Amino acid sequence: MKKRILAAVMIFILLIPFINTKASADSAPKPSVVVKIKELENENYYVTLLSEKESTGPWSSSKDYYPVYGSREIWEKFNSYSDSDGYYFVGYFSDCSKNDTFRCTSTRRAGSKSSSTFPSTTALS
Repeated sequence: MKKRILAAVMIFILLIPFINTKASADSAPKPSVVVKIKELENENYYVTLLSEKESTGPWSSSKDYYPVYGSREIWEKFNSYSDSDGYYFVGYFSDCSKNDTFRCTSTRRAGSKSSSTFPSTTALS
């Protein structure tokens, strides 16, 4: 009796790898944008990408501010910007003061352009 139970357990263990399990993962490379900023050493500034669409990836041109976005003052500057070409601020921006590099990854940014602001000014460029 013990031999039959042991044999059944062994057969079950040997068949486990053949059980059909399906796993899906999105592991393909994601589109990304890296902007290297030059000649602004020792300046405090923020950079964003403006999108030709109101929504792109996880970001959208929602008029709601959430603390996770970062500085409310900077968010409001970008959010109030009216682009002459009709591009939208979609909520994502980054403080590039320390490393002079803006990275936007895992987001579809086809049809975008960059914009920047300095905390000491009201203008965007």
